[in-house]
Amino acid sequence: IGGNATSKTTVTAFAAEKMANLTVSWEYEGVDILLYRVADRNDDGTYTLTDDFKDYGVEILGVTDQSQLEHNVELLAAYAVLRDKLKPLKEYKNDTTGTHTFENLDYGAYLVFDKGTVSKDGSVSRVPIFVFLEKDMEAVLKPMDDSATECKVYKVWDDNKSKNRPGSIDVQLLDGDGNVCDTQTLSDKNNWSYEWKDLSKGTYKVVEKTVPSGYSLSGSRKGSTWKLTNKKKTTTAPPDDGKKNPPDSSTRIPRTGQLWWPVPILLSAGFLCMIIGILRRRNKE
Repeated sequence: IGGNATSKTTVTAFAAEKMANLTVSWEYEGVDILLYRVADRNDDGTYTLTDDFKDYGVEILGVTDQSQLEHNVELLAAYAVLRDKLKPLKEYKNDTTGTHTFENLDYGAYLVFDKGTVSKDGSVSRVPIFVFLEKDMEAVLKPMDDSATECKVYKVWDDNKSKNRPGSIDVQLLDGDGNVCDTQTLSDKNNWSYEWKDLSKGTYKVVEKTVPSGYSLSGSRKGSTWKLTNKKKTTTAPPDDGKKNPPDSSTRIPRTGQLWWPVPILLSAGFLCMIIGILRRRNKE
């Protein structure tokens, strides 16, 4: 996603080893392509975030809405690539237009980002690419005119008014190189929003300094206005199978479906029938 990634059906010698190639192309001069492995693919087809990406809190896996996924990938790239400058799995530089193939990649989820110089005035941002690589694929890097001199952010909570909601949260304004230009605190006092004005012309992104514990983060934006949504993570309780026994249950008769309360009544009835039978026999004699 994000860079017009398309599937290319190709049979390779690495298919049996669950490996594939990712070919990246671009139509502008000067690239510095960074490749990150975001998630590992499990044998059952599910994905698990790698150690480098598991603690960011940005919703990536399980997001089915394409537009939402693209916004979240942009947030993840802002954190990992721009702000934190994580070491990539692979890197490729080139001064001219062209293509490059990252070969023999293990199946998994990958983030492709170009941090090369594509605009002297900093008014162009690079759109990250995110792919679930399970066969040979192709992707196209595209720059986007994204210049602004102001930026606005507002916070949305999706937690059913949880009592554990933080009273405030810090957000960071990042420039095109990932430098933290400013940090602001959002709370009820400013209606969970803030606006930066009179900025130098350039590209800007807004991230939470730290995603609150117990919450995940999703984002969206229109122009230079960012919406950051924190959603309460749900925990799945173990199923109630009806077998919650008291602490001394080891001394009790196991319940296997037999009802024990009728036993004394049946025994009494049987004993009474036996006495009646004996009395009738004596009367006949």
